[in-house]
Amino acid sequence: MKTGMLLLHTASVVLVVMLSACGRSEDGALSMQTRNTLADQAEQSGRYAEAAQFYQHAAQEHPHDSALQIAYARALLGSGDLVGARDVVLKALAARPGDRALLRESGVIELKSGNAALGISTFDRLLADDASDWRTLVDKGVALDVSGQHPAAQQLYCRAWQIAPNQASIATDFATSLMLQGNANAARGALDPYFQRFDIPAATRADLAVLYEATNQGNRVGELYSDEAQRANAAALARRLPSTPSASPSCQLKA
Repeated sequence: MKTGMLLLHTASVVLVVMLSACGRSEDGALSMQTRNTLADQAEQSGRYAEAAQFYQHAAQEHPHDSALQIAYARALLGSGDLVGARDVVLKALAARPGDRALLRESGVIELKSGNAALGISTFDRLLADDASDWRTLVDKGVALDVSGQHPAAQQLYCRAWQIAPNQASIATDFATSLMLQGNANAARGALDPYFQRFDIPAATRADLAVLYEATNQGNRVGELYSDEAQRANAAALARRLPSTPSASPSCQLKA
């Protein structure tokens, strides 16, 4: 092996050893920060079961950390373990019944479990205490959309936007609700401002692709997705949208 290659190889090994050492506590166990980083990386890659395993140890070691319990529950949700996710949040709520983040997460879990009515009841409790909680407004809007109450959901999205006008997620949920009503043009109007942005969320990008297909602007889909399978999926979803528009509340969302 040439000297330069040997030095490069040695340097790489040393770097790996140093990084591994930094990620371990004095007793040799992975630090919580390292576990959380690994869990986040696994979650971002869609490996939710792996992420849940990393979060599990940290959540057990720090039972009073609400954010950690929620992260663990969401990883379980992503892996399809609704019962496990509910148990994690309910156990944390038993210790901290007034924790708004945990209560909101319990509502989201009920919604994803198919219990939209229970989810709405939970969100209403939170909104009764703080009507300006835009995240809970959006969560309730999603629950209403799931229940087929699209105009009521859109009113909540509009209220949420007034509170947090720079949140792309609100525009995305509002546009999705409009699409479910067959209002593709109105939905595209809500999301068009995000087309030129490089940092738009994946959900916004996906909705835009469907809307451009539905409104005969398929040429713009290629600027959102280079992958042929993703473009085909957008076209298939566009064909499934209702063709008859329904009345919806006026709400001007801005990027």
